[in-house]
Amino acid sequence: MLKVLDSELPKLAEIYNREGQDGMFDALKAQYGINRPYCILQRMKKYAGLKYNVENDSFDVIEQASEAQIFIGIDELCSTSVVNEAPTIKTTNYVDERNEAMDKLVKDLIGDKLLELNKYVKLDSISKKIFVDVGTLTADGYQLITH
Repeated sequence: MLKVLDSELPKLAEIYNREGQDGMFDALKAQYGINRPYCILQRMKKYAGLKYNVENDSFDVIEQASEAQIFIGIDELCSTSVVNEAPTIKTTNYVDERNEAMDKLVKDLIGDKLLELNKYVKLDSISKKIFVDVGTLTADGYQLITH
């Protein structure tokens, strides 16, 4: 059984409009090997490129925007119309964004160093003592120097 692509639904709509529901179902069985084609009919009714007309029991094909309509044509590009507003570029936002990014980077680096230090050093503010895990510290390649 083959899959019916969305691009083929308008062709099926034409068959539906010409030969009716039974004709379209026969075409689906012959071309795609679909035994229960009612789901395709439901998909056609929901498809954005088709509109089902209940009164006439037919499908109307809705024209999709083509690439020519999306892009500017040569006539529009070369027209002599004047644009009233020019886009403004705000340089202060750029500087602010860079400062915020630098602050975030510094905070991340300080946070990483504190996490690394936290593996080896514990502070007890109640007893005013500092506990240093010298074994793990030296095993990881650090040296403890007191002065």
